[in-house]
Amino acid sequence: MASLFSPTTTFHQDPNLICFSPLRPISKSYYFWSCTNQCKRNNTITCSSFVNEISVSLDHSLSQLPVFQSGYAQFQELPEEQRLGLLVFGGLTWIYLTARPGVLVGAIDAYILAPIQVGLDSLSGKRSFKMKDFLIGDRLGEGSFGIVYFGVIVPKNVNLDENVRKRGSSVKSLITDSRFKEKVILKQVKIGVQGAAECGEFEEWFNYRLSRAAPETCAEFLGSFVAEKTNSRYTKGEKWLVWKFEGNRDLGDYMKDRGFPLNIESVMFGRVLEGLESIKRNALIIKQIMRQIITSLKKIHDTGIVHRDVKPSNLVVTKKGQIKLIDFGAATDLRIGKNYVPDKGLLDPDYCPPELYVMPEKTPKPPPEPVAALLSPLLWQINSPDLFDTYSAGIVLMQMAVPNIRPTASLKNFNLELKAVGYDLNKWREKTRTRPDFSILDLDSGRGWDLATKLISERGGRLSAAAALRHPYFLLAKVADFGLSKLVSDSSKGHVSTQVKGTLGYLDPEYYMTQQLTEKSDVYSFGVVMLELITAKQPIEKGKYVVREMRTAINKNDGEHYGLSNIIDPVIRNTLNLIGFIRFVDLAMQCVGEAAADRLTMSEVVKILESILQNDGLETNSTSASSSIMDFGTTIAATRHPYNKDALQRKEINDTHAFDYSGGYTLPTNVEPK
Repeated sequence: MASLFSPTTTFHQDPNLICFSPLRPISKSYYFWSCTNQCKRNNTITCSSFVNEISVSLDHSLSQLPVFQSGYAQFQELPEEQRLGLLVFGGLTWIYLTARPGVLVGAIDAYILAPIQVGLDSLSGKRSFKMKDFLIGDRLGEGSFGIVYFGVIVPKNVNLDENVRKRGSSVKSLITDSRFKEKVILKQVKIGVQGAAECGEFEEWFNYRLSRAAPETCAEFLGSFVAEKTNSRYTKGEKWLVWKFEGNRDLGDYMKDRGFPLNIESVMFGRVLEGLESIKRNALIIKQIMRQIITSLKKIHDTGIVHRDVKPSNLVVTKKGQIKLIDFGAATDLRIGKNYVPDKGLLDPDYCPPELYVMPEKTPKPPPEPVAALLSPLLWQINSPDLFDTYSAGIVLMQMAVPNIRPTASLKNFNLELKAVGYDLNKWREKTRTRPDFSILDLDSGRGWDLATKLISERGGRLSAAAALRHPYFLLAKVADFGLSKLVSDSSKGHVSTQVKGTLGYLDPEYYMTQQLTEKSDVYSFGVVMLELITAKQPIEKGKYVVREMRTAINKNDGEHYGLSNIIDPVIRNTLNLIGFIRFVDLAMQCVGEAAADRLTMSEVVKILESILQNDGLETNSTSASSSIMDFGTTIAATRHPYNKDALQRKEINDTHAFDYSGGYTLPTNVEPK
């Protein structure tokens, strides 16, 4: 790996110079260089040259675009105060337009992406479905405004007699026919039921919207059609909505079974979890389900949509172990006011929060869509409408974890008792006489219970979906939780299995939460290693996570130690005139950004490290930097590395309450360090 930085260099030892290698740690004295006036002069010249290069590059780029060049020239002619004012105004405008729920992104979606989708769907035939394109099978369920059926798409090269479509036995046999490969779910919007048609229109709109903005959160929507005539199956004029078949059981179906959550274990993880106690297995399954629910809610909230009907029967479980939201008939888009009436709203009293409405009743009717969109960031900031859904998610968590609350009658009684204590879950726990089993929520120092209390509460104390994902319930767990959160293809089994590859403290949190592994996940891990070099500590010590500790402590006004004097390696702290330290810390923190988009690429990291070596004290043109550091480390009284054998034997690293990530693990919890 040292070859990434440089081939050979000659390293001249300076008695006042303390260095460390980011590649091969030998000592706690790490990678810092003594300050010299020559370095300062070189840095000033380099900086000026860099600014001049940017200006020349910008002029060259604008010369290719005369309109922008003219505007830029006019901008340059303005007085400095006006230019500064315009820049500040532009920056604030950009922040406002990109703040949740995303005015700018919403405008791009509405005026560019939506028309493109209509055109593509029309070309592919999704906007021109007919009755004859489908063969409808068994009825799967029924709601207030629609009936759901299983079905298949009839291939274009297959002609079916009308009588065959009407005979139930013939239909069932045909559905299993190998010619009918494309399975679907169809929803018949009821005719004659007040509000059903309107609800169907909204559901179609929201499915199209989410298919563009957050397709992974809901079942794949294929389109719709209107029945052209009346027969034994169809009524002329009724609307049918069509989704790709991804599973015919929802979370509610699994929860009705006394074997829940073990009955969903193999679906969620691709296998049966072995080597764990029953209660821990149950807790891992519920955590996996809950994490997916909260993640999906965060994604739809980021687009301005609030579901308003989150409950087990509206969470379909796919064959690949994914939990997806369905039934958007009650949803509202509070970016533009779609399906929002201030004093009205569809809700399920068993799952809705105490405020009943997604927005305060005094909120006026939404203005025209463009105006509503411009005002939406203020509305979201003031009223936090997304908290409506997180309360419902909290009720789902309680039902999954506390078996006594799963039956409908018990849930209603729970809600009555909760209302009597002012929606304070802790008070309810003290006063309830139902003797519920809280063992799953009380695991790991009661993190599950703490999350439940922060979801099921009055609006003012409730967590958003984004905040819930940062709760210790998801981000803090035992080492045994590793191994079950990454979905990887398993062609031999014909399904997606959940197998994680990761090490305690180094695992990318976004990889864990989204199940999307990218090259930026390695960058995160490398950043943690860099922080180890700075602090001479393990990523997790005494329940404290080095990334979080660094973020909290950094003070950019401290020009010497960056506010980290209490965290960094004492050898570094006691060293005079550190060069490269602040740049190295900044680089490490850029590697451990919460989101992958905030991190550098590995090639960028290497370039910056080379720059630190070249500009801040080391030459990289004659001997290997790492071997030189090693030689240097042996000539001074090198402090032992915190991960060498002797040090590990003296330390207790298996802190069961240390930071890690949720998932699952089939190996023993007493993991020996490598």
